[in-house]
Amino acid sequence: MIKSISLRSSCVVNLNEKLNLLVHTVILRIALGTSYEGKKFESGGNLSELLHGAIAMMGAFSVLSLFPYVGRIIALFTGLQQKLDNNFNELDALLQQAVDEYSDPDRQTGEYEDIVDVLLRLEKEQFGEIRFTKYHIKAILMDMYLGGSNTSSVILVWTMSEHVKNPRVMKKVQEEVRRCVGKKEKVDENDLDQLHYLKMVIKESLRKHPPGSILIPRECMSRCIINGYDIYPKAWVLINIWAIARDPVSWKNPEEFLPERFIDCRIDFKGKDFEFLPFGAGRRGFPGMSLGVAIIELALANLLYSFNWELPPGITTENFDMEETGVVSLEKKSKLQLVPIKYEWEFEEKNFM
Repeated sequence: MIKSISLRSSCVVNLNEKLNLLVHTVILRIALGTSYEGKKFESGGNLSELLHGAIAMMGAFSVLSLFPYVGRIIALFTGLQQKLDNNFNELDALLQQAVDEYSDPDRQTGEYEDIVDVLLRLEKEQFGEIRFTKYHIKAILMDMYLGGSNTSSVILVWTMSEHVKNPRVMKKVQEEVRRCVGKKEKVDENDLDQLHYLKMVIKESLRKHPPGSILIPRECMSRCIINGYDIYPKAWVLINIWAIARDPVSWKNPEEFLPERFIDCRIDFKGKDFEFLPFGAGRRGFPGMSLGVAIIELALANLLYSFNWELPPGITTENFDMEETGVVSLEKKSKLQLVPIKYEWEFEEKNFM
């Protein structure tokens, strides 16, 4: 990614495309063993378009589910049902291809099992009355892909947006990264423990721009009373983490992007502090939190280490668009287009792949 951006130094770059491709590639290599980069589908779309289509469908049907008796009729008349079917069929075809490749007896296997190997082994072994099938395998892989890809890329886009909106913060974190890393080709994982301010920046970005506006709905198991309201069994409970993270009762100046608020602060995003729940909490918390944070830290550190970033001509920090859009996933409404200026240190040309 860094090398491809370097080729467009001093030119406007669409960071949405770069970051989406990076995160999709990482998640697919983890989940399916390969990136499937460049794969085209019957609709003519690519993986990035397929992912965004799936997220959009999830958001649309979360609204329609409020009207269960007429929701399907509405979906049929609006064409939403056809879009859902097409999107699911293409996702299913991709996952089926991966499972078939792993099931091939002639496939060359590595020293260690990966995720698909383990799932296929569970299917063969079967435990007790649970019948584990390839449908379950594809469902797990789909959850990993949809849950892991979009969240990380959305946070990266918002964090870079906040940096150009707040030059003081960007300068401070760049100074930290370049001081701690020194004159190297790129930031690697061994450098991350030293980058304390960068970690605070990511926390602040997760607070102000959680990848989802609400957590996955919970279902009430028994009748209870909360603040005078009767909550009955089977009722859905929606937790608005976007509003919680901007609550002035818990956060001073919540609309301000201020990473320094996390200096000597006990609040963290790991699910124990209910003022700050970008990944949820408890048994329904996001299981890929550690992986997602690692991807965000490494990608962000390299972007800030390798380049100075400027706004395109005619755009200032005052008129820079920070409008949100989406239902399930709150993304930046307009594409993040910035001008990278390659940092002055000269490195020996090497392959970054």
